[in-house]
Parts: sequence; structure tokens; C-alpha cells
Amino acid sequence: MGKNWDNPKAAENGKKGGRPKKTSTIYAQKFRDELAQMIMDDVGAFVNALKPKALEGDVPAFKELMDRAFGKPKQPLTGGDEDDRPVGVIVLPELTDE
Repeated sequence: MGKNWDNPKAAENGKKGGRPKKTSTIYAQKFRDELAQMIMDDVGAFVNALKPKALEGDVPAFKELMDRAFGKPKQPLTGGDEDDRPVGVIVLPELTDE
């Protein structure tokens, strides 16, 4: 997305005849898009800054790299105490049009 901030009302709202987006919403979205592009352009620098720290034993740096690369680990569905039974999941059969 370019840096065309001249006409904020020119953005589409996704619905013809729908309520137009507020100017502040349009500016905020453009700002987020520009910021995301700047970060993506320099993502290698961020990784290169965290990698040596992670290799030296910095747990938060290691965790951040692993979470970003492989996603956060799934949390088990259990109650509040260790004696609680896990939450049960019931899988219902798929309905057909018969």
C-alpha cells in the first residue's frame, strides 16, 4: 500500500451503499499496513538480533524465535487443579440431507 494519504474517504468499505469508514479508521489501517511492510522488509535483522541471544541461553529470545517459527504450543483442555479430569469432547456424526 502506498503512502497516498490525500483522500481517506476513497477507500472501499466492502458494501455498496453501506456506512462509510471513519477517517480515523482509514488512517489507522494505512498506518498498520505501512508499519507491517517496514517490519517485513527488515525481518531478517530482527531474527539476526535474536539468534545470538537465543544461542547464549536467553530463554525469552529462544521462546520468541520458536513461537514465531513453529507457533505456540497447544494448551491441554483441563480443569483448574491437577486432580481434575480433562474436558471431554463429543464428536457428533455428520448430518446428511436424507
